[in-house]
Amino acid sequence: MNSARRLIESVFSKPSVFKNREALYPEYVPTVLPHREEQIKQLAEIFKSLIISPGSISQRAMLVGGVGTGKTVTARAFGRELRALAKGRGLDLRYIHVNCHRDRTLFEVITEIARQLGAPVPFRGLSAQEIFVALLNYMERENVYALVTLDEFDYLINIAGNDAVYFLVRIYDEYPEMVKRVSYIFIARDLLALRKLDPATESYILKHVVRFNPYTSSELFDILSARRSEAFYEGTVPDEVLRYIAEYEGIDKGGGGNARAALETLLLAGEAADHDGLGRVTVEHVRRALGIVNPDIVVVNDLLVY
Repeated sequence: MNSARRLIESVFSKPSVFKNREALYPEYVPTVLPHREEQIKQLAEIFKSLIISPGSISQRAMLVGGVGTGKTVTARAFGRELRALAKGRGLDLRYIHVNCHRDRTLFEVITEIARQLGAPVPFRGLSAQEIFVALLNYMERENVYALVTLDEFDYLINIAGNDAVYFLVRIYDEYPEMVKRVSYIFIARDLLALRKLDPATESYILKHVVRFNPYTSSELFDILSARRSEAFYEGTVPDEVLRYIAEYEGIDKGGGGNARAALETLLLAGEAADHDGLGRVTVEHVRRALGIVNPDIVVVNDLLVY
């Protein structure tokens, strides 16, 4: 009978189809975003003043689209590259990403912004509004700028309400003498939640809307192909596997056009191949993976066995 250590070592020593499975994780931000070039160009047009004339205006953009259409990864990739461009010009521009599904109140959002900035702002005994003003004063002293993304923005609207949103986005109306050091990207699946805001705040946020449509099967194939080169060893994932996933999920084939689901399917299919010890991902592994990603569908061998 094998010892527990030998059993564990036998698993660790098995060859894998993966060279970097993290490239398939939802939080991974690749250097290339196939079929989101137009959205990146739109964001560059909207936020070019942050580089060309920093502090002259507080800019904002609203990113709208369904689940898995690339909103979050596009915002993160844009923020990363914009910060690098700013650094090359001697500007200290930070990218801050706040998930409003987790941080739903004004206090939570502002303290998370301060945490990511590393600002030594006292939280105890101060209101959210007082903390934000202290944060702006810190940014002024340190000559720091920030592009803040409020992801799943509808949660903040629903929980914190109109007054909180108005305070965040119109802070410079109250302090017009301040250098405009904070700009915003808002992300939501649709614009319905914005109807809860007063008309002035809603129209202010909707000045720049960037739309994300569901992916087609050919677009998903390109995305999967790009990630394959990062995540898998060469020759372990044939095109037929990527095509099967892309055609299952593509909006033009009756799927949801969801790249996140497509990438998760590819990840699980790779893990199934590792479990089987085949050294190659097959369509059968994809079918088994789909039983986990979409448990309501009927597929052959619809559960991975671990």
